[in-house]
Amino acid sequence: MVDLETALAKVEIPRDQTRDPLKIYNPMPVSQLQKIAPDFDWTAFLTTAGLPAEGLADRKVDVREPEGIAAMARVLKAADYGTLQAWLAFHLADNAATYLSHDFSDASFDFNSKTLSGVAQQSPRWKRATRVTNGAMGWAIGKIYVARYFPPSAQAQITSLVQEVKSSFHDRLEHNTWMDEPTRKAALNKLDHFAIQVGYPKKWWDYSNLVVRKGDVYGNAVRGAAFNWQHELNKLDKPVDRDEWGMTPQTVNAYNDPTMNEIVFPAAILQPPFFDPKGDMAVNYGAIGGVIGHEMSHGFDDQGRHYDEHGRLNDWWSKASSDAFQKLADRLGAQYDAQEPLPGTHVNGKMTMGENIADSGGLNLGLQAYHDSLHGKPETKVHGLTGDQRVFLGWAQVWREKDRPDALRQQMLSNEHAPAVTRVNMPAHNIDAWYDAFGVKEGDKLYLAPDQRVKIW
Repeated sequence: MVDLETALAKVEIPRDQTRDPLKIYNPMPVSQLQKIAPDFDWTAFLTTAGLPAEGLADRKVDVREPEGIAAMARVLKAADYGTLQAWLAFHLADNAATYLSHDFSDASFDFNSKTLSGVAQQSPRWKRATRVTNGAMGWAIGKIYVARYFPPSAQAQITSLVQEVKSSFHDRLEHNTWMDEPTRKAALNKLDHFAIQVGYPKKWWDYSNLVVRKGDVYGNAVRGAAFNWQHELNKLDKPVDRDEWGMTPQTVNAYNDPTMNEIVFPAAILQPPFFDPKGDMAVNYGAIGGVIGHEMSHGFDDQGRHYDEHGRLNDWWSKASSDAFQKLADRLGAQYDAQEPLPGTHVNGKMTMGENIADSGGLNLGLQAYHDSLHGKPETKVHGLTGDQRVFLGWAQVWREKDRPDALRQQMLSNEHAPAVTRVNMPAHNIDAWYDAFGVKEGDKLYLAPDQRVKIW
């Protein structure tokens, strides 16, 4: 089985080569997919997954990596039948381990978490049960979460802060020095069309058809997965529902959906350390303000910039502005490539490019939104710290974490986010105000000469 998975991994397109949305957007009818990857029975696979057989050959699918898919199909066809059976049986058991007895769950934890990520101890059973329930019926739990912990006043406060950051971004785009006027105008138009969603969606899922039986943990898990998959199948041949979210309200995260040109901030991220309604606003601007700016900047990162104000793949950039952007992005990527959080393991600047651009833009926007909020009034010190210092500390605070070496190495090899320490230091040392705020001078560890600092958004 290891040989099989190794063979599959070798023909898969590396992650840092899949960042161009124009290259990974390959819509084609299923009949064409069958021709480019004839070694796999796509009709059987898709109908078993629940797609209707009628008209399947003409139904379009987006084949992100045609060459990789075809190569993986060849590997599977060439594999020994017994090996394929064992491989599928292993993954069936491994995926089910969470819902089975301790023998299964402990074995799965020992390999997937302890061996691969260095996690020393498995989460308590109640935490695992909560996580599984949340995955099966997350929107029902989200409705309860919002009722208990997210009053309308919180939604109004955050919505106002989002608008402040958006206004600051508008100002930064207007004064951008490397964009030409036609591209700047198109960028401002895209920003103006951003859909902003805060807290929770306008409508909730109906779980009345989900069957939950006491004492049937595995059966409940299977039915929960089937229910959620059926929800996706029900979208076939229907207009896109622009009110549906990709994250539940109780998720501590946020996202930018380039195909919808929207940014979404679930209720659960709107708490310390990201946001404290009773806390210092300078810290809030660096924390949640930076996150808001991060998600907005994603609309203009190396991937998001290829989508227009309606979420369509559309090259709205002039060649001059596109070339200028790429030169800056290459310089930023080289900075990240040089980072070595673990001896011998460097950050992959190309794979993490989108997040790096968004981090840089986010911190810049959080800082400017703070300055704009002063309306010309002098800033005040709190606990001996200036406003700018507190903004930067707010940014650092939200990414504060500890990582075991194995987990950190795994992240650096496979995740589009740079390690936390890199996410804190790299954006800051490209911002002139950070040097003034903390008196950073040539010779200091994080010092970067003014002509080497990269400013994109």
